[in-house]
Amino acid sequence: MKVDLGIVLLLLAGLLIVISLVQPLANRLRLSSAVLLAIVGVAIGVTSTLLLHVSTANQFDAFARVIVELPIHSDAFIYIFLPLLLFQTALTIEVQRIVEDAAPILLLAVVAVLVATLVIGAALEPIAGVSFTACLSVKNPNMPLAATG
Repeated sequence: MKVDLGIVLLLLAGLLIVISLVQPLANRLRLSSAVLLAIVGVAIGVTSTLLLHVSTANQFDAFARVIVELPIHSDAFIYIFLPLLLFQTALTIEVQRIVEDAAPILLLAVVAVLVATLVIGAALEPIAGVSFTACLSVKNPNMPLAATG
């Protein structure tokens, strides 16, 4: 299905407005802006899916269809939005808190990733029918993100 470029641009402009409103709201609610953005994103996705499948909401059908069938490839989110989020986080991070929380950060970044790798490898071995070592070498493109995020 072809999507009208005007609707996509209007949707992206609306999402940018929502993003700009979330930051002050997150400060007021004393929440992380990333958490509030995730909540708003899930709410937008669920609402658009419901509007698309409810027969009485025909006037919102075009916008709901654009959100559900967004014509942006998933790689664009990693290559465009992830660097922006990391940059914004790097600008606002408090180094003193990282130093204070070094032990849990290292525990989660190193030990938890190793434990998850071993558990996934053990779970894959009977299913995949290959050796445990081969199951451990399964490439996950998000592994560096899991270790650092």
